[in-house]
Amino acid sequence: MHWKKIAMLSAMLTAVLFAGLFMGPAYRWGEIELKRRAEAPDPVVATTDETRAILTAVLAHHVYEGVPLRPPAQGDPPREDSPRTLIVSDRSLCLYRKTPRVGCSDGDALVLYSELDSVAPLKLRTELVMANRQTQPLSLDGIPGTRVVAQADIDRVLQQPGWWAAFYRKVGQSAGMVRIARPVVSPDGARALILVDHSCDGLCGSVTLFALDHRNAQWHVSETFLLAVR
Repeated sequence: MHWKKIAMLSAMLTAVLFAGLFMGPAYRWGEIELKRRAEAPDPVVATTDETRAILTAVLAHHVYEGVPLRPPAQGDPPREDSPRTLIVSDRSLCLYRKTPRVGCSDGDALVLYSELDSVAPLKLRTELVMANRQTQPLSLDGIPGTRVVAQADIDRVLQQPGWWAAFYRKVGQSAGMVRIARPVVSPDGARALILVDHSCDGLCGSVTLFALDHRNAQWHVSETFLLAVR
């Protein structure tokens, strides 16, 4: 009986020693793994309603004016300035150049520059690229000051001679057109990121990255970064 107690006590001490040796490293490994998973890019693509709200906030913050109008000829009455409609494509941009057989832009390289760390975390920027590996249909009707046009129709017009003149003949007086990357939202729904590509003529346009915060039930632009000028 005495030896049984000794054997039981020895087994208990061995178990305690084993736990002391391995539980600490296992706990630390668990912490590291949870942190790694939390930091791993996992895109949360904005819903249709969120996308409309995000683009609405962007266009309220940044007004795209398009090609400057020619000044009135001598003797003509002064022209009243009025907002021009912005044409919005019904298909998203593709940012991932490695997507086979798809004409993607170099947005993946632009968005991932380390200089943009102050605009949005690398994780969220990486998720923006991951969410836009291919073009996708968009439903953007109803945004003030805009008109949605099928990208297929825009492509056909811009393939004609004098393409921008043909574009304005089709859509009328406008502030040009924009295409957007599908925005991504942080897991807590507090931040969003969107890339907007604006074109209006051969030397008129820009590519801009917008970071937004969600406050008081609305989206607000918090940071912008001009990636390219056309």
